[in-house]
Amino acid sequence: MSTRRRPRKRPEELRSHQWYGTEGLRSFSHRARTRQLGYLPEEHLGKPVIAILNTWSDICPPTPGAPSAVRASSRGPPSGAWCPA
Repeated sequence: MSTRRRPRKRPEELRSHQWYGTEGLRSFSHRARTRQLGYLPEEHLGKPVIAILNTWSDICPPTPGAPSAVRASSRGPPSGAWCPA
């Protein structure tokens, strides 16, 4: 098993840059909806947007480790380097 890490992407290569960082109508719509949700521009512009969905239910439980992974990811990195969605 290889222990090499993938090279870190530049902000311009991230999908969230396509949503927020360009000057098209689509980016305008994404920025407007994000601001309608109460986020300030400095909270999301220039940062990767990470969304974590919790689909856990007692009727149809997913992978056994999912609840602990969701709890751990909801704490996020302490540096505030990303914008939770």
